[in-house]
Amino acid sequence: MVLAFSFRLPHWGISIVAGLTAALAFLAAGNGGLISFLLANFAPLPLMIAAMGWTVSTGLLASLFAGLIVFTLTDGQGAVEFMSLVAFPAVGLAALAQHKSKNGTYYPIGRLLAWIGWVAVFTTMTEIAIWSSEHGGYSAASGELAQNFVPILQDIFASGLKLPNSIEIDDVAAAFAQAVPFFSVIISTLLLVANMWCAARAVQVSGRLVRPFPLLPEAVRLPRHILVIFGLGCAGLLIAGQIQSPSLEVSSGMIVAGMSVLFALQGMAVLHSVTRNLPFRGLLLTFIYCGIIVLSLWPLMIAAVVGFADSLVSLRRVRPVTENSQPKGE
Repeated sequence: MVLAFSFRLPHWGISIVAGLTAALAFLAAGNGGLISFLLANFAPLPLMIAAMGWTVSTGLLASLFAGLIVFTLTDGQGAVEFMSLVAFPAVGLAALAQHKSKNGTYYPIGRLLAWIGWVAVFTTMTEIAIWSSEHGGYSAASGELAQNFVPILQDIFASGLKLPNSIEIDDVAAAFAQAVPFFSVIISTLLLVANMWCAARAVQVSGRLVRPFPLLPEAVRLPRHILVIFGLGCAGLLIAGQIQSPSLEVSSGMIVAGMSVLFALQGMAVLHSVTRNLPFRGLLLTFIYCGIIVLSLWPLMIAAVVGFADSLVSLRRVRPVTENSQPKGE
């Protein structure tokens, strides 16, 4: 598929406002706390809105404004990280979302979701690499992080919880530290999807969305190459265990984690699709989402299995992938 984008003149006012908002949201990460964390992870949102609601060049100009602000208030490294890991990926994904081919069809939602997964894996790998280099390597960085977990775990287990005699708190802390890269990919993927969805809805409400909003339960169909990449990631984990390669294990595990999230999202789309005509659909979906909030990992793993199976053999009714303009019936 050959992509060609039309770079029309930017809207300077929108670019300035979007760039300022994105930069301030990104810089909020330095303040700590939950609110600052959420603001920092939604820094791509104004850039996506600018690119989707106006023009790609408006989003790019907003990125440059934001990068200049970050450079002024921090340093060159912070600005480079913002531009390469936040701004340009956000605008690129927004450009793909509104791309229309010569035959009149828009970029498939499944392929867009795959790109979101790849962006999340790449940016998280880069962040882990930067973090490791600043602490003398991945092993040293992971060990330091594990030591930071120890006081938190001591407080938890001091409240009444007890570990088996064969397991020490240091072992639990080390396991948590080793899992950080994988959970980081999962969170990054989900947050990027949330940014894209919120941007599309915001632009749709404003009446500036060029593309009709897709019927997501039928539109989310991952390309087949995701199955191949997932298999290669699993093979990488097996090989890393045989040759004792921490770097291969971490990188392969991050790929598997990222692709698993994509399968989980497709699994949720399957659920929304197959239950569309059920009279108790709303209650069922509410129960499932509450289960995800409470149990977190296990329902997502089940959804990932469903999504994986749907990628092999479609579990949904065969119907044309239509697009709607109203945010209902999903």
